[in-house]
Amino acid sequence: MRIVLGVLLFVLVSSCAPRYVWDHDGGADERAFQRDSAECRIFARQEMDRTAVVAPRSPLYGATLVRASELAFDDCMYSKGWFKVEE
Repeated sequence: MRIVLGVLLFVLVSSCAPRYVWDHDGGADERAFQRDSAECRIFARQEMDRTAVVAPRSPLYGATLVRASELAFDDCMYSKGWFKVEE
């Protein structure tokens, strides 16, 4: 139940966040974006699994996992030359 409340709170707060798209310095195409984002999703899931082991007693456990995954995904995309552009 605590996980559900944490995720719900996170979704409500993040719904006010600005919308964005990913762009690349080198003008990468859709195929490169799909490849890089797939690799980064895998990396983000692994980071979320590591966070799950470290923070199981946090009152905002669900939100902590979601945020760790988002940050890991963003860091991975930045490392591959992608950056966010607000829509």
